[in-house]
Amino acid sequence: MRLQEISYIKKGKANEKAEYAEAKEECEKTPEKLGPGWSWSVDLGIYCLQFISMAFGGQKPKKISAVGSHYETGMDDTVTVLLQYPGGVHGSFTCSITVLLSNTVSVSGKEFSFTNGMGMNYEAKHVQESLQRGLKESPVIPLAQSELLADILEEVRKVIGITFPQDKH
Repeated sequence: MRLQEISYIKKGKANEKAEYAEAKEECEKTPEKLGPGWSWSVDLGIYCLQFISMAFGGQKPKKISAVGSHYETGMDDTVTVLLQYPGGVHGSFTCSITVLLSNTVSVSGKEFSFTNGMGMNYEAKHVQESLQRGLKESPVIPLAQSELLADILEEVRKVIGITFPQDKH
């Protein structure tokens, strides 16, 4: 059964962390060195958001709330996002480069709870399989869904105070 076929999901949750040594090295760089349009909340958050989006059938959230903290260089280091969807359901995720998180995803409803602690490597496997089949677009996450996820993460980035040079135009 695919997650979007379960009509009684009440909550979806995901956590993602970067490997600390690699992340700390990247954090030491200023946003200018990393390049415009780069953010940890976007880099890590997409994996969490993609799972939540699949759990709720690709719907657009009615409300997006976020809090985040910044590393001393000004980059975002930890962000927690709450997504409120139609029908009284919500999803949340936390991603961080400075906090050890569980790298798990879960969905819960009135009569069930599912948790996957294998990390989020299934996305990479799906991309590899799609490319090997010659597909230019995922049948699971089509372009329109990818654009929605990008829009959500853009709003999260702005809410937590991460701005890029192109935001000033």
